[in-house]
Amino acid sequence: MKKAISLVGMFALPFVVLAQSITQTGADASSVLGKLATILNSIVPILITLAVIWFFWGLITYLMGDVAEKDKGRTIMIYGVITIFVMVAVFGLVQFIATTFGINVGGGINIPRVPTSLF
Repeated sequence: MKKAISLVGMFALPFVVLAQSITQTGADASSVLGKLATILNSIVPILITLAVIWFFWGLITYLMGDVAEKDKGRTIMIYGVITIFVMVAVFGLVQFIATTFGINVGGGINIPRVPTSLF
């Protein structure tokens, strides 16, 4: 079984590595990673909005419910705050790393070049 996985991995690795084209302007929109980035950039704001709505649903449940509903509402609010914090923290961490290493917004990396002339 290990030999089969190693063999498939060995032949599949070039396809994974060559799926991204590195250009000066960033990820090409037709590449696999470019399409994935486009999809994720569309989904992330929707997920953050859903987490905020989930938090406010817990707040409404907490304010309008009886004792059992208050506990349920408090739990929903805690999970909502944790979810919002994790999503925003990961987004901030990715932006910090991208800024630190000079990665363009489109996902491309600035490749260092050897100067053609010294003067």
